[in-house]
Amino acid sequence: MITKTWQWCKRRWQWLILIAGSLVAFMLGSKRQRGLKIDAELERDQYKKESEFAEKARRKERKKLVVAEIKYQQALQDLEKKYDDDKSALNREKDAAYKKMIEEVKHDPDKLDSILKDMGINES
Repeated sequence: MITKTWQWCKRRWQWLILIAGSLVAFMLGSKRQRGLKIDAELERDQYKKESEFAEKARRKERKKLVVAEIKYQQALQDLEKKYDDDKSALNREKDAAYKKMIEEVKHDPDKLDSILKDMGINES
C-alpha cells in the first residue's frame, strides 16, 4: 500500500505541488484578510470616537453661544433699566459706550461676564 502511494505521488508530483501551493496561498490570504478586517474595525471605532468627541465639542460651543446670547439680551435689558431709573446718573454717552462694549463681546461669555461685573450688573 505504501509503495503504491509512493509510486502515485512520484508520477503526479506536479499536481501535488500545485495543490500544496494553492493551500499555502489560501491560508496566507485568509490570515491577511483577517488582519485587514481587524484594521478596518479599529479604524471604524476610532472614527466613531472622533465624531462623538467633535459632536460633544459642537454641542458645548452651541450651548456656550446660547448662554452668551441670553446674557447679552439680559445685559441690554438691565442697562435700559439702569438708564431709565431716575436715581441713576448714567448718561447717554455711557449708555452708548456700554452697549458698544457689550456688542463687541456678545459671543464670548467670559468677557461678557467680566464687563457686566465691571458695570455692576449681576446675573440673577
